[in-house]
Amino acid sequence: MSTLSETASKQLLAGFGVPVLDERTATFVFFAGDRFHGVITAHVAGPESANYSFTSSLPVQVLRDLAPVLEPVFAAAPESAATVASTGSL
Repeated sequence: MSTLSETASKQLLAGFGVPVLDERTATFVFFAGDRFHGVITAHVAGPESANYSFTSSLPVQVLRDLAPVLEPVFAAAPESAATVASTGSL
């Protein structure tokens, strides 16, 4: 299985009249138990986006880096989660 290069992909899309934007986006959707879910998106717009190369592993790493801050909220009882989120402690 072969894949098109970025240039070839843009040329193909342009040939069909599809506007091609210069941007990079990576998204990660997560569920943490029954109470928490979210989406983390990394996005670079404009011509500078050609200087960036990343995959969905970037937002996954952001979630990993936030884990120490989020773990007390995830571990708290439902009625305590709002307090933990706003104050950082139970």
